[in-house]
Amino acid sequence: MEIVDLQLDITVTVTKNGESFAFTRTYDRTVKYDSDGSQAKSNKKFPKVYYTINDGPTKYYRIDALTFYAPGVDDKAIDDSNISSNRLTFHCDTSQQPDSITYTRGAKQSTGTTQE
Repeated sequence: MEIVDLQLDITVTVTKNGESFAFTRTYDRTVKYDSDGSQAKSNKKFPKVYYTINDGPTKYYRIDALTFYAPGVDDKAIDDSNISSNRLTFHCDTSQQPDSITYTRGAKQSTGTTQE
């Protein structure tokens, strides 16, 4: 699961002979947390991403596209027949280190002005 959790704007302004020019560069930080719960059932390796269903206290881990596992309860499959009665809420344990962090450049903005 990837989350853009920080946007950083850096602006450089240069003024010479009454003219000024500003250049802003935006960077987005994207963090990725493991959301693959396929190993949760077999070897109890739990990912950092979990779901709750209908605001219940049980933490479910996604073991495939729409099947969720929680220790001590039956697997929960979400399909067309029950999707309207099961509201999934995504949770991410951001207190743990992310599995990866990437920085990408966002939009570029420049402005120029002349002062007399």
